[in-house]
Amino acid sequence: MSFPRNKIPLLKKRRGIYSLLRAWYGAERADSEIAAHTERVRPLGDILQEVSGDILNADAADFTKLEAVWDAIAGKTVARLARPLECREKVVTLGVRHSALVTELRPSLDLLKERINQELGENFCRDIRLTVG
Repeated sequence: MSFPRNKIPLLKKRRGIYSLLRAWYGAERADSEIAAHTERVRPLGDILQEVSGDILNADAADFTKLEAVWDAIAGKTVARLARPLECREKVVTLGVRHSALVTELRPSLDLLKERINQELGENFCRDIRLTVG
């Protein structure tokens, strides 16, 4: 596993601190003591974004955000009938289990788009598509 060049000095410093703690406290206690000498708690999403860098693209990040709040946006009934399948170039694709649901949900798409944009940002979604799947 390789790390970004700007993180190498930080890793070397941490290894140095860990070896000092290990020499002072012993191997068992050094593992718990290192926590007092590291950075504060950060959201996991921030850490993943930092580590993954370009691996996760903007569309994948948008989809993850939408999926996390989908039940609140759509409501219990619609969330049970339609689930986000992808979010690509500001177009959200929702999957439904039966083709009849496409007809039933089509009048609600503008409302869903408004609620998505209210929750996740004004220009998050420009269109919603329904597909059976």
